[in-house]
Amino acid sequence: MTKNKMESFRRQLLDLGRRLQGDVGTLADERFHKTDGKAMSNLSNMPVEDRAELGCDNFDEEVTIGLLEKEGLRLGEINAAVERIEEGFFGRCEECGQEISHKRLQAIPFARRCIKCARKAQQGEAVTPGNL
Repeated sequence: MTKNKMESFRRQLLDLGRRLQGDVGTLADERFHKTDGKAMSNLSNMPVEDRAELGCDNFDEEVTIGLLEKEGLRLGEINAAVERIEEGFFGRCEECGQEISHKRLQAIPFARRCIKCARKAQQGEAVTPGNL
């Protein structure tokens, strides 16, 4: 891969990382910093409607935590891809060592595997150069 293409992917990854960090920050702020002033120390005295609302809020919080975890993992992948660029290993499959297609990198710029190895990994097969 040429230096220009690698630099283009580096910029794309950094932009994606900044956007994702902003999205994660906004999501966390919206979910975890809002309060409605209701006391939650004694649920037995709380009207049924409030308990139902609290249940919905708890569910929303669990979903938000799941999304934050997923986006955190994606940020880690983006950072790892930037490191691979800096180390000169970007664009090579970590399993078989073959070049990852340009189309795949355009779709998933932080891809670690070529499409063949990624499919094998999804199917739970051991990926070795012999079974490509």
